[in-house]
Amino acid sequence: MTTPWTIPINVVVAKLSTFGPFPASYRAGLGVFPAHPDVGPTWKLRAAIVLLFRAHDVDLSRVRERGYPDAVPRRAATANARKYR
Repeated sequence: MTTPWTIPINVVVAKLSTFGPFPASYRAGLGVFPAHPDVGPTWKLRAAIVLLFRAHDVDLSRVRERGYPDAVPRRAATANARKYR
């Protein structure tokens, strides 16, 4: 028994803007499936809003725990941020 292929073709556009006081990335996309099983999808829509935060606003202790030893400690990042304001 053969399994039918699903072949997607996607087009996505993105824009950097703001979401309230935060910088954000807005993305929207459309996809079609020129080859698909009889019971498979023929099209799809995608949308996303990604909020962008500065690194010193994030607690990096969990990043270091996961094996990224070069992550900057929160105190150092906050001190550097104050220096450049």
